[in-house]
Amino acid sequence: MRTPLPAVLAALCLAAAAPAVRAEGLLIRGATLIDGTGAEPRAGVSVVVRDGRIEAVGPAEEIGTPEDVRIVPAEGAYLIPGLWDSAAQLDDSETWQYSPPDAEKERVLSLCLAAGVTGVRCFGGDLGLQHAWRARIELGELAGPRLLCGGPWLDGSPPVKPGARVAANANLGAHALDEVAESGADFAPVYSKLRADVFLAIAARARSRGFPLAGRVPQLVDVLQATEAGLAVQVSLGAYVRGMYDHEAMRKRIMAIPVELPPDERRLRQIDTFFGGIEPELRDRLLATLRDAGVFVVPTLVVQQRRGTLDPTDPRVRPYLPFVPEHLREWWKPANNPDLRNLSEGWKAGEARIFEHYVEMVGHMHAAGVQLLVGTDCGSNPLVVPGFAVHDELELLVSAGLTPMEALRAATALPARSLGLAADLGTVEEGKLADLVLLEADPLEDIANTRRVRAVVAAGRIYDRERLSQLLAVPGETMTLPARVGPDGKLQVVGPPK
Repeated sequence: MRTPLPAVLAALCLAAAAPAVRAEGLLIRGATLIDGTGAEPRAGVSVVVRDGRIEAVGPAEEIGTPEDVRIVPAEGAYLIPGLWDSAAQLDDSETWQYSPPDAEKERVLSLCLAAGVTGVRCFGGDLGLQHAWRARIELGELAGPRLLCGGPWLDGSPPVKPGARVAANANLGAHALDEVAESGADFAPVYSKLRADVFLAIAARARSRGFPLAGRVPQLVDVLQATEAGLAVQVSLGAYVRGMYDHEAMRKRIMAIPVELPPDERRLRQIDTFFGGIEPELRDRLLATLRDAGVFVVPTLVVQQRRGTLDPTDPRVRPYLPFVPEHLREWWKPANNPDLRNLSEGWKAGEARIFEHYVEMVGHMHAAGVQLLVGTDCGSNPLVVPGFAVHDELELLVSAGLTPMEALRAATALPARSLGLAADLGTVEEGKLADLVLLEADPLEDIANTRRVRAVVAAGRIYDRERLSQLLAVPGETMTLPARVGPDGKLQVVGPPK
């Protein structure tokens, strides 16, 4: 099912393995290693990094102290693979209207690194800008994660996002896929307004070229049809509900809801009717097909969670806002965003109800063996903070039924597998690229401990807490995070420790 990255594009992604600015040798000494393979943690492990790759992994007493390395004491700390955001819009075209300067846009890269996110699959936006970011990161001129870039969305007319490649018919769809493949993109990102015949033409051309597809299941395409056509990485959950109920029976149930109800109450009834009408047999058959086809699903639960509150004072969001680029904060304001303007509390209650149903759906996906990836869809989605929302998504996956180990693998080993890059990324093993995160506390005891970042190694370059703080420096602001919301609803600061 998965289409691996073309060799030349994979080489570009992995180019940081031989950075133009030489990374210093590192000895990460005495950590408890959670290597991402699913194996039990190992205490007292040292890891040697040279030239951007992991040279050695083993007991600290056996590794000793090699020559010409910087020693990173890690006794009492936990070492994990670098985290991935498998669906992000770091250059979201909906915010282009603010004409943010390049330095402001680049802050999203700093946010990712500070959160321990060392890899991002980027959807939409300016491919040239993202390639420039990638080149500067490789040269050591810019601190940021490893980037896999799809460039502008492929969409129907009118497109959801500004700057999308519009494909109005099947011939234009096939041609658009050719343009994407020849533009230097790593994959073709498909969006929700594509007609079924256009999507199928795009998918057929992608298969003929061996070029990967990822993105939304279009509104006019059945999930099973999209899966059979080769959409191996599917983002967000809305499309799945359509394949889990009898449409005629559902139409009758919706028509039976009294029209004289207040609009918000009627909407809540419709939402509960849709999800309540899911037929277990249809659901289980669809999920088994996704599992057997090897599809990767990116639920982006954090997006729906935020839509249920739209509250900038939310303790999961408020402390991060000063560090978010201004153009994103402006777009997140209801006064500037037509999708958020004049929304009632009842509308938000409906979104919160959808979120509850989505969490339940992810639980069913996990129980069925569907491969899940951590992704946030950060960008124009309000109050989804780049980088740090990965931790929110990890917690939400655990709340849906994944174990902390399974959630970690959804942000490490499985993204690498979905990209066809498992030989080089996703786990802490000899010979692999050195993308690592050192944590102050055990993430298997509490997944929120992924927020407690002591240091990040990205392509062999180390960013300790002081350097991460410098990357996030905003005059007059001090980051007292990471933090989470406790069972009592109050903010709990969980790191980094002073």
